[in-house]
Amino acid sequence: HGGWGFGAIVVDPYGNLKPSSRIDLNIGNLLATPMKELFLNHPIMKKLRDGKFEKCQDCDFRSMCGGNRNAAFAYYNNIFAKDPGCWI
Repeated sequence: HGGWGFGAIVVDPYGNLKPSSRIDLNIGNLLATPMKELFLNHPIMKKLRDGKFEKCQDCDFRSMCGGNRNAAFAYYNNIFAKDPGCWI
């Protein structure tokens, strides 16, 4: 799953927490909510850690790939959608 929801988060200059620097998806603002709260308890972050993405959740290669969440968001406006570039 590429570390989404586990080892990578982005904070923009305004304090907005995002799961990636490549998409405009705000999880919350650190000026209003502690990072620990957002990272551990926000529904999007929890769902990212569950790895339940369209098509990927049943794929044999999920642990090695997990699909491109940035591409899914760009194409479908949904980070949990299937990777539009998946060949499987």
